[in-house]
Amino acid sequence: LYSNLPVKYQIVASLVNFDYILPSHDIVLSGNTRIVSNKEHNMLVWNTDDLTKGDYTIDSRAKDYPPNFWLEIDYEIEKGKVPSGCKEQIEHVSLEKVQNIIKILRLYKKGDFKYGIICWRPRMLCNPPYNKKFDLSYSDIYDTPNNYLVQKDDVKDLQLLFQKYINNLTNKYFPHSAVYYLDKGIKETDMNDRLVNYTAALESLFVLDGKEGIATLLANRTAFFLDKDGQKRKEISKDIKKAYGFRSNIVHGNYHKNYDKKKGDLALEDYCNKTEGYVRMAIVKWIDMIGNGMKRQDIYDMIEENWFT
Repeated sequence: LYSNLPVKYQIVASLVNFDYILPSHDIVLSGNTRIVSNKEHNMLVWNTDDLTKGDYTIDSRAKDYPPNFWLEIDYEIEKGKVPSGCKEQIEHVSLEKVQNIIKILRLYKKGDFKYGIICWRPRMLCNPPYNKKFDLSYSDIYDTPNNYLVQKDDVKDLQLLFQKYINNLTNKYFPHSAVYYLDKGIKETDMNDRLVNYTAALESLFVLDGKEGIATLLANRTAFFLDKDGQKRKEISKDIKKAYGFRSNIVHGNYHKNYDKKKGDLALEDYCNKTEGYVRMAIVKWIDMIGNGMKRQDIYDMIEENWFT
């Protein structure tokens, strides 16, 4: 209590519509970040009404709508910046850290989920003013049939992606824009907006030189970046060109051209989903390459070399 060491807290966020097939109850993403089972931990927090009793309580809203899993992030704060004195900063830091983890999970695989309650709580029994627990955010009930499912075989790959993502986050060539547009597209409910964001993600990776014929350039660079097989490259290139055609109609106001009288919006949805998959694959591969020391121009040179050979 009387030392100048930082005080330890946890940022805790409920993961809504998230599921994980056991055998293990927890997924440890790093030394200070983990996903824990509600059944195993029951999300107990200090009862700040009377800490001397050592009682526990469960957040009332989480009690009414208990999620299956929670995200825990360990965090340290200087003693001079106690929670009650800098709540706005804590809200900003907490939301940013939770959103970053959500982006990595969405990058790893497809599935509809989001965070609900975000709270800030002390990791140990401590005296005022360090014992404050705050509810920082709360969203309404969220339920879709396509939940985010992590299976046993996913865990090692997810942990590896998490490590690579965090390790390269400050790299000059990290694909921040592509990650932003992917995450934005996934959160959109309108199919047109989703597709525009996904094509923007690919453009941020592969078209920075302002060349003419963006659709062809984007399609070919994506195809030759993602696959070595000639037939698969043709399929990827064809899909991206089609998706970019949809995108052009959207941004230029020609929505009606995207809808077939017989198929309705099924074609648009199909190419939107395909493009989302290509974006996810491209970002993961890009992070892996810059993690191995490659620069943007090195990646472009590799694509050109594959293209001409």
